[in-house]
Amino acid sequence: MAEEAESLTIEILRQIQSRLVDQERRFEVVERRLERMQDQMDHRFDGVERKLGEVIDATTRALGTAAVSNVRHDGVQVHLAEMEIELRDLRSRVRQLEEKV
Repeated sequence: MAEEAESLTIEILRQIQSRLVDQERRFEVVERRLERMQDQMDHRFDGVERKLGEVIDATTRALGTAAVSNVRHDGVQVHLAEMEIELRDLRSRVRQLEEKV
């Protein structure tokens, strides 16, 4: 009887060991899949980072162009206001000259 119990214990231990080996193989497969997924995500994030850099560059260029345009527009507005004042003065002088004639 003791020999049977010992034999049964050894059999159970073998089954446990077999299951452990099987689980280890499954974990290795899962680990490889996770590594592939990580590589794919890294590749995608690299692409996103590259695109985001392009968007930032384009936005910076657009803001720079808008700022330059705004400064030029302000300059033109000042110049136009000066010309309007000058035109008013010229018209006034023409009227004065016409009144003298």
